[in-house]
Amino acid sequence: TKNAINLANKQLDEIGSTASPSFHNSMRKLAWLEGQIQTNTAAASFLQHVATDADIRDASVEAQKLLDDFYIEKSMREDVFRVA
Repeated sequence: TKNAINLANKQLDEIGSTASPSFHNSMRKLAWLEGQIQTNTAAASFLQHVATDADIRDASVEAQKLLDDFYIEKSMREDVFRVA
């Protein structure tokens, strides 16, 4: 989860620094990024609901908290908002 978030933040930095925004270099990349982060983190979040091992459930809850924080920060990025 941390690796996926770090990668996503790097991609958001790239999107936010776009000098000449267009659909292809802003909205399309944002949509792709959203799909990637969900694909890469879905299993980690899902385990909190189905794992029989408490340590796995706890780790999954922590992963979900990291994702929740990421989405809040992502939605507050003014640089990304400007190009979108």
